Amino acid sequence: MSTSRYLAIVLAACSGSTAPRPWPITPPETATASATAPAAEPRVPVADPACVQEPAPDGAGEAGEAGDASEASDPGDAAAISDDEPRRRHPPRPTNACTVNDGNLAREAAAILAAPRAGGKPIPRTAWNHKTPPERLDLIQRRFELARPELDFLNKTGVVVPARLELPSYAYGYHEIFQSQLPVYTTADSLFHAIFASHDAAVAQLERSSIAPALASALDRMHCALPAASVDYPAETAHDLDLYLTVARSLAGTDAVRSIRGDASIDREAADLVAKVHAAAGAETIMMFGRPRLVDFTQYTPRGHYTSSEELTRYFLTAMWASRIEFNLVSRSSRSSAPGPEPDPSETPREAIDALALADLAAASGAAAGIDTVDRAWTLLAGRREDVSIGQLAALRAQGTSQSSRMRRRSRRSSARSATASSAPRGCTPCPRGPPCCRRSRP
Repeated sequence: MSTSRYLAIVLAACSGSTAPRPWPITPPETATASATAPAAEPRVPVADPACVQEPAPDGAGEAGEAGDASEASDPGDAAAISDDEPRRRHPPRPTNACTVNDGNLAREAAAILAAPRAGGKPIPRTAWNHKTPPERLDLIQRRFELARPELDFLNKTGVVVPARLELPSYAYGYHEIFQSQLPVYTTADSLFHAIFASHDAAVAQLERSSIAPALASALDRMHCALPAASVDYPAETAHDLDLYLTVARSLAGTDAVRSIRGDASIDREAADLVAKVHAAAGAETIMMFGRPRLVDFTQYTPRGHYTSSEELTRYFLTAMWASRIEFNLVSRSSRSSAPGPEPDPSETPREAIDALALADLAAASGAAAGIDTVDRAWTLLAGRREDVSIGQLAALRAQGTSQSSRMRRRSRRSSARSATASSAPRGCTPCPRGPPCCRRSRP
């Protein structure tokens, strides 16, 4: 009776990433302090490239394409090509380095599945007695040249993990085993790592192709619509939204973005905040939205696959800004933004108005669809949000506006009925403009 014994070479690899949390507005749990509006400075509206869309003249696109084609082609080359030759040449398909291995694996898998199943009970196995050499140890010894202490530890415990054989990833380890034709032991953690790595790659691709463009477009739309919409907002609200969006767009792009309202004070504040985000030096108390708030800038340190490209790094910083700078709706007694050991329970009406204005701006600018795309993606990737989304805030705002309109209409109708039905007290004659005035009639 044979006894099967194999040497397990255990490899360790660690990696990780952090997905951003949802959009910025937090639940009725935190607080805003009223503050005086920033000092007014002369403003010159900024012509932002993202806000300018010049229509192309009629036929310009066709002419441009024709011009490019004429420049790219050479009459001499055209004469040299016969009518029999195909006009479109396709480049050869790139060769996959694993094509041979894939074919071998597919052939072996098909042979295993086609083989008749063995009947009866499995062959019984006996425990290793720690005296006879493990099977196929000669192959492993020939490849890795285990030292005497390593062999002694193997004979004693049945497993040895040489630190000198550490490899950068599971892929390297399994490739080494495959190339060396060694017995393989597939560990559960390597399977989990494969699932994580494939998920991480899928998330990065989704962020590049869909989430990052949707977020950047929504920020551009809202910022571009702010000058026209801000005539209906309080001055401090227009200032707060301009600062919030200026910083967000500066983090999303390659160049610094200026205040869309031409406010030089916002340009200075935004430049200072962007520098702090990029420095990611530590927690700091800053003045924002009219009150001091604690911001942990170390959270803006890119990690995981967000360090693989400048594009994903910019998206990470923008997403962190959008998810960590909250607008508190009820009070600022939130540990995430209140400086000091004791949260400040005072109300924050300024931030509540900012949040309502941001929801109005999203609807007016057409950014709501892009924000919804980002919100649904982040919910799928990071879990259900625990704060109030911009979509929910817009619905509450619309509901409040509708109820306010109905109350005003009812108030007008009630006042009209009272004016018509009420009679003047005895001894009084109604005033020409109706109640509640009356004048005492003379005897």
